[in-house]
Amino acid sequence: MEKRLFGKTCFKISPLGLGTWVFGGWPWNEVSEAECEKTIEKALSLGINLIDTAPFYGFGRAEEIVGQTLKRLKKREEVVLATKAGLCWEKGKKKKAWRDVSKKNILREIDESLKRLQTEWIDIYQIHWPDEKTEIGETMEAMFELKECGKIKVIGVSNFSAEQMRECLKYAPLESLQAPYNYFQREIEKEILPFCIENNIGVLSYGTLRKGLLTGKFNLENRPNDPVRQPAWDPMFAPENYSKCLKEIEELKIKADEKNIPLAQWVIEWTLEQPGITCALAGARNASQLTHL
Repeated sequence: MEKRLFGKTCFKISPLGLGTWVFGGWPWNEVSEAECEKTIEKALSLGINLIDTAPFYGFGRAEEIVGQTLKRLKKREEVVLATKAGLCWEKGKKKKAWRDVSKKNILREIDESLKRLQTEWIDIYQIHWPDEKTEIGETMEAMFELKECGKIKVIGVSNFSAEQMRECLKYAPLESLQAPYNYFQREIEKEILPFCIENNIGVLSYGTLRKGLLTGKFNLENRPNDPVRQPAWDPMFAPENYSKCLKEIEELKIKADEKNIPLAQWVIEWTLEQPGITCALAGARNASQLTHL
């Protein structure tokens, strides 16, 4: 698999990255650790060298699975490992969450992530979500300290606006953004992607397959049944929106058939052709799903 230079960093990453939100279980349906490990192995065998995770995915479980798998395979140095900070949860009440990107919390979280991931450094460390209670300058000060002491290699953010990233650059060398982007969700094309192109910020796009919708495997009778793909969580799965998406997907299938490739592969290729996108993240519940990407 070809590699792309990630913004102004020295990392060369695969255009397709493995997302691990589903590894954590809730709010997705449960998946076994053994299956998760096989998925990582398959991804590496296909040439994928970027793995994205977060403490909030399974409340530490996803990071633990990634860490133990890379250690067992002795592949840590071959992988560009991305994780996040700033989304917290109350022990014992896992569904209660809040944002905290204070310096104190970031300096606490980094050590917990390093322990779960069984590594001495994080390649791309990202602020998971903006936090209005904390000044961006304080957050970036903490991130810069982590970079200076070698615990992280690249400072990144996730779900930030162009204005927020501009503020970040006043305090630290911001080099990475993770943002939602797919055939149905293109809001970042207006301001965010142009800003990243102008400032040579590498972009990891998530939601590439729109929670599986853009694989073409769902229809009106066969709907996903996990919490994260219900109207209460995601309006895209409300009846009217869902039906509209299915009609558009039928049109996309024709384009994929013309190229004689699976719809998921067509969607990923389309994403990677868009200006500013460095790497498209895709999640997988099992190793076999990766063979269709």
